[in-house]
Amino acid sequence: LDNWPFEAKTAIIEALDIVEATIEIENLMTVGVIWSGDLNEYSTLAETYTKFGSIQTRGKFSILDDTYKYPRELLNQITGEFDGENIVMAFNAKKDWNYPKEQEPNIHQQDLITVCLNEILHGLGISSSFTKSNESKPYIYDQYIVDDNGVAIIDYPTENSQQNALRSDNVFYNGPNILDINDGEPLKLYAPNHFSGASICHLDRQYQHDEKGNLLIPGTNYGQSNRYFGEYVLAILEDLGWHIKVDYKSVPDKTENIEEDMIQVYTQGNTIHITNPSSRLMHIRI
Repeated sequence: LDNWPFEAKTAIIEALDIVEATIEIENLMTVGVIWSGDLNEYSTLAETYTKFGSIQTRGKFSILDDTYKYPRELLNQITGEFDGENIVMAFNAKKDWNYPKEQEPNIHQQDLITVCLNEILHGLGISSSFTKSNESKPYIYDQYIVDDNGVAIIDYPTENSQQNALRSDNVFYNGPNILDINDGEPLKLYAPNHFSGASICHLDRQYQHDEKGNLLIPGTNYGQSNRYFGEYVLAILEDLGWHIKVDYKSVPDKTENIEEDMIQVYTQGNTIHITNPSSRLMHIRI
């Protein structure tokens, strides 16, 4: 492990605060974080290690389907049976990072808060058994990976046909919450012909300028930041079994007067930000 810059620790905590403000977390959750230059040898920006579990061995789960494996952290939130770190994120200490939330990354930088949010999503279950070998069951995310005819890739008859589909650039995510908010249309997943393990755990790059989903594009964007999960990402998390805090995803249905001392104004490059720290719903960019 390399020595952590104080600013990096602060950025990680900022990202985890956003997670806590977004998702209903009823029981103790710990997240391990590695800051290491070793990832540079593999040209890796960041990666996440996640434990998955089968529900048969963890009591009765009437709301879950024992056909699939679930992220262990979700099972722990349901049962309250804390069993240590189920999510570990690793970040490349040798990359050029932007740390402060009040500052935009330059065109050569990645934003650490943004990348951390991207990685924690994989830890929360946006991860596929197709990336592993010898898994006994598909992951809950896998049931929603389909071809352009709506056929689930896990239902393909052979491993070879599955792998061909995952490299077809024609794979989609059709979870029920996504179909509900997207006029019945699925989202395109990242499935290039140079498929790597994590490819389909990301949305296609066509969403890179869409705040509803650009937090989940592969590698995120140099020179850009996103400190909000976005509607598509929240819907996917709900498909997996997580509960999103109502005040985070709901739009107020009434006019509310906000006093001057309740808002913050700061600049990032050529952008002026106006936020209300007490409500994640208010964020104005000029």
